Amino acid sequence: MNLSNSALIITLILTLGSNLIWLLNHYAGNQKKQYAAEREFMHLKKNQEQLLLNLTNIFQDIEAHYKFIERDLIEIKGRLGDK
Repeated sequence: MNLSNSALIITLILTLGSNLIWLLNHYAGNQKKQYAAEREFMHLKKNQEQLLLNLTNIFQDIEAHYKFIERDLIEIKGRLGDK
């Protein structure tokens, strides 16, 4: 085996090794991006659910206030009708 063949084998091993390292690094980067996207989606979903819950509570409060106002108006109309 001469020096030329040894250099060729070393070059081939280094090329395959560097490509393997690049492939593993690329795969790891994609996995991190996928995890980050899923996490961001879950945050957005949770925020959406929280907004829906808050809106429901606000509408329930408005409805309760409306019932009080309606009762007061009925009472006022009743007193005005007595006179």
